[in-house]
Amino acid sequence: MSRARRIAAIAAASVTGLVVVAIIAGIAVVQTDWFRNMVRTKIVAAVEESAGGRPRSARSHSTGIICARTYATSWSTAWNPPMPRLCSA
Repeated sequence: MSRARRIAAIAAASVTGLVVVAIIAGIAVVQTDWFRNMVRTKIVAAVEESAGGRPRSARSHSTGIICARTYATSWSTAWNPPMPRLCSA
């Protein structure tokens, strides 16, 4: 094997190894309570901004590793403004 091919093979193996480690680290972080609380905090902030009130109780759970989705249930705000009509009937 020539020197250039050997260097290219080592570089490719190194990059592949880094990508694998990054994917494993990402999966590990997504499954932690810290990440779930961070997502919940961002959802609460978005609801506060859009609804104009603070949510009283919010339960959220996330499903899946590859397709991470967070579902929020049991929302009620201290003040419910009238919602605008998006389309006329």
